[in-house]
Amino acid sequence: MRLTQVYKKAPPARPPTAQMPTPTIGFWIIAHDTRPQLAIVNRQTWLRGEPHVHVVVAAAANVSAELAPLLEKLRVDCPMPRGDIGKSIEGTHARHGPEEQLGAMGHINVYLRRKVGTMILAMFEAREDFAVMLDEDTAINSTRLREWIRTDGHSPGVPLYAGTQEGAGKGIGGGPGIVFSRAGLRALVSAGCEPQSCTDAEIRHCDATWSSGRRAVRADRNGRCNGGDHWVGACAAKANLSAERLEWFTKFPAWTLNDSRKYIGMHRMRPAEGNFDFAPDPRCRIVEEHARRGLLQTHRCAPYFAVIGSPKSGTTSLFDYLLQHPQIKPPRTKELHAFKPIADWAAGTRVTEKSLTMMYPYVDPREFVVTGDASPATWEHSAAAALLRAMRVKCILLLRHPVERSISEYANKDEGMLGTRGRNFRFIPKYIRSFDHLVNETARILALKRRRIEYGGVRFDEPSAWSAFKEQMRGGERLFKCSLDRNCFSPVIYQSWYDVFLPLWAPYAAEGGLRIEFSDHFYGHEARTLQSLTAWLGLPPQAYDVSYVKNNHAARGVIAASNNTRTKATSTATCLSDASALARAQEVMRPSIVATRELLSQIGYTMPRAWARPLRPCRSAPAPADAALAKRSG
Repeated sequence: MRLTQVYKKAPPARPPTAQMPTPTIGFWIIAHDTRPQLAIVNRQTWLRGEPHVHVVVAAAANVSAELAPLLEKLRVDCPMPRGDIGKSIEGTHARHGPEEQLGAMGHINVYLRRKVGTMILAMFEAREDFAVMLDEDTAINSTRLREWIRTDGHSPGVPLYAGTQEGAGKGIGGGPGIVFSRAGLRALVSAGCEPQSCTDAEIRHCDATWSSGRRAVRADRNGRCNGGDHWVGACAAKANLSAERLEWFTKFPAWTLNDSRKYIGMHRMRPAEGNFDFAPDPRCRIVEEHARRGLLQTHRCAPYFAVIGSPKSGTTSLFDYLLQHPQIKPPRTKELHAFKPIADWAAGTRVTEKSLTMMYPYVDPREFVVTGDASPATWEHSAAAALLRAMRVKCILLLRHPVERSISEYANKDEGMLGTRGRNFRFIPKYIRSFDHLVNETARILALKRRRIEYGGVRFDEPSAWSAFKEQMRGGERLFKCSLDRNCFSPVIYQSWYDVFLPLWAPYAAEGGLRIEFSDHFYGHEARTLQSLTAWLGLPPQAYDVSYVKNNHAARGVIAASNNTRTKATSTATCLSDASALARAQEVMRPSIVATRELLSQIGYTMPRAWARPLRPCRSAPAPADAALAKRSG
């Protein structure tokens, strides 16, 4: 059906008006047919106060009764694609993705061409002086738009088809918005353009064309498999309606422009509820996701915070509590393991800002949420310290009594993590019989030569002992042989030598980018600690539910299934019943504790007094004492 078939005779053109101080402007938003919420937010923020805003969906769209009054439904007469038409909002527009993801674009574009053709007719019927067609992620500065119409002397009676033009002879790109005068819309209607055919054959043809790649799409002479803006451009060419290129309409978002206040239309700008500015979230450090020749750039926010350590200090509970905050977008898993100081040291040295960001969920610069993870071994990698500092990621370090942490680590690795039976030999050599045996072996290795503490790290006078430690810190094949090496330090012990790793992070702590908390205070004061961290992260206050414990002994290890639930359980502190074993463990840790106290004081922290004393033995414990420890945290 031709557009002119609706009007047997096109209405006569009105003569140009010499002056129109207050023209009516209609804003026509191409909304996502099943999820129009963002288009509605656009109407309520950037287009607030505008009396003629149309949020357009197909009549067949299944929307809630609550949203229906805010929408304008048009009869599109084309089956909606099963794919996601609104992917540009998520920064993964299918058109700019890998070739293998392009097949769905055929049906999507057939549908959009049909929908846009229907919208052109509705825009003409509305008889507004000017009309702007825009995407739901297009920011329109209506004040600048009216200023431009007034200063350039545009009249509703003079044909106008304007916006950003990507090349000579091409039509106006739809992303930043397309401006029509009433006379311009009349010219399109009078030209008798055919709305996109929406037959099964046409959909199959366009799906096949896009599946063949972009070259096949460009080679399609009729251009019938391109988007809605291409349909408008072809119709304008048929109507001899020249495209007016405007420099104040841009396909780039505000954060790529020198002065976004000068622009009328900007694309890739997610409207945010209650936020009327065009600026991105100030907490967002923008990373360019990809930029290909002739294609749009997409941007995302880098990770905002990270719980970097230490293992077995309460990081799982802390992170799970923080995820209750509505402005924190959770990662796919708690630990992303970008840095693997024990399993694969070399892999951590290859991590870049872009590769690290891509591991996290997509966060739009105007989504006004943040994301982070909790990989507690991160702080043991020197490359992590350098990269996270350069990226200005807010780092949270949770430290536990060194002996208590090692006992908890031993019990966890001795029984197998997350339900896997058997000892983890990367952490505990095969010949070790108990935690007390591991402590005695560590003392024996240290006694080979005097241990010398330096603020730059831990060093040994005896080269072989120091070399073994360094090799284990790097990871790799040497680590697997540790189970047979009688002079190999176990991570169960050295991960509690905080003075080894603190120098890597001290400069960032002095700059305010690292926040240190102590498990001694966190346990029993969870709510207070969380409120303090929430303020430090720049998040609004939140009432946290701290009535449960994550990753305690009953909720991980051999009973891994319960770790996926919010287990309400009270746990006794990690302990041994043998006072002499605790005293020996304290003695092994003592030099590191002394150095750690000094390092903490240099960056403004006071070490808990309890760390200087041996742990109290358990009043009663199952035998063997160190085989079934009750653990408070993970």
